[in-house]
Amino acid sequence: MEIPDFRKILWPLSRLERYTLMKKGRIVLYIIIIVAFLTVLVICTNPLRWPHKWVRNYILKMTPIGTHIDDVAALIASKERWNTYSINYESGFVHPHLRDDPKWPTSTISGNSVIGEKSIRVHIGTYRAFYKLFFETYVDVLWGFNQDGELIEVFVWKSINAF
Repeated sequence: MEIPDFRKILWPLSRLERYTLMKKGRIVLYIIIIVAFLTVLVICTNPLRWPHKWVRNYILKMTPIGTHIDDVAALIASKERWNTYSINYESGFVHPHLRDDPKWPTSTISGNSVIGEKSIRVHIGTYRAFYKLFFETYVDVLWGFNQDGELIEVFVWKSINAF
């Protein structure tokens, strides 16, 4: 198969027709660039889409280490889209990735480390990635508090769920 020579295709066109065709091509290119820019902008400005460490730092700016459990609960209540799963004054949260960490006690049920003496678990949002069209990513935050109700640890949990 022979590759067509675009000069032969465009040359019979008048100067105005070539200009119009090139102008339409530029407009399409500008539209593609604008859509790409807006897509990147949406991804960068939505904290839920950020990596775990960035989301954790974002949460720690709102609730620094040492914040009282009642202040964290008040912040959560002020956020319309955040759904509280639990506020537990009896025990900390079981860290899903830390196993037998000497810094924290170990859960007798799962063998994973238990963070704190009190805890709060909140669902802060959901998003769908472009390349995971049929999957939603749920973002939860777990706060661990000591016996005095002071924040000692924040963990961000992202889970991907299908329909």
